[in-house]
Amino acid sequence: MATYSSCARKLLVVYYLFIISSCRIFNSSYGRDLNPDFRVKAINLGGWLLTEGWIKPSLFDGIPNKDFLDGTGLQFKSVTMGKYLCAELGGGTIIVANFTDATGWETFKVGIL
Repeated sequence: MATYSSCARKLLVVYYLFIISSCRIFNSSYGRDLNPDFRVKAINLGGWLLTEGWIKPSLFDGIPNKDFLDGTGLQFKSVTMGKYLCAELGGGTIIVANFTDATGWETFKVGIL
């Protein structure tokens, strides 16, 4: 009787499980996967996660350059604290919201990658 190493035995078990699961997936009597009445429900969150001017134009009313071209300066103000985001030490460290007036340190520039 042949003996198998631990690695070969694990490989045989994985192969066996793959064959068994493949047979169940492609078996027409497996269940609702091939049922013509089965419906898939989904939602699209694109408008919530990616904001563009044509989706919600009113969000861009206060922005002079609505296209966000390369070099456009942006300032971000915290809604809860009422303070502007600032790159500490000119960037390269943490970003904090601790200034009430927006100056050069609180202006971030858009760059095209």
